[in-house]
Amino acid sequence: MSDLPQAVPCPPELLMRRATLEVCQEIIELLQQSAKWLQQCGVTQWPPDWLLSQVPLVCEQIKLGWVWTARQQGNSQKIIGIVTIREHAEEYWGTVREPTLFLQKLARHRDPVYAGVGKKMLLWLEHEACRRHCQWLRLECLESNTALHRYYEMHGFARTGHVTDHGTPLLLYQKRVSGVFSSSFGLLTGLPG
Repeated sequence: MSDLPQAVPCPPELLMRRATLEVCQEIIELLQQSAKWLQQCGVTQWPPDWLLSQVPLVCEQIKLGWVWTARQQGNSQKIIGIVTIREHAEEYWGTVREPTLFLQKLARHRDPVYAGVGKKMLLWLEHEACRRHCQWLRLECLESNTALHRYYEMHGFARTGHVTDHGTPLLLYQKRVSGVFSSSFGLLTGLPG
């Protein structure tokens, strides 16, 4: 794990913390909740069997320091969002020369009270990319998930290509990070997890 801080600047009312193994089950439950919601919307982004097979991978990604949790300030016990971020994703993007932050498994608690958390997490990701001197945010998503395509496009991501992962078509998206953020990003401290 790198020497990055455990809690970092983020939009007001949101606290981003590096996940610990103690919250792995809570993260899996949030992903399962998101998967169920997606299925109700007619999207099989994370099939239940596949998601259960990902538990060891999620635990490994937590150990590597790649998984971050979003919590509401004032209620820092409840995880309301998660995201996995990496600085390498050769399996989808090949060799990338420019500094890039790759995001995966962005999900939020489906309670309507948390609407907007995904947008705040994307703002934090832009800030985090700048903090790490990265020029790009990049991601891949299912080719068939047109609602997700619209969501990322609405937040400034552009489609740049496609790949196939074990027969599953994926689209590649990226967004150039501007490096300019409002003063509302104050340094927050807190315990990991």
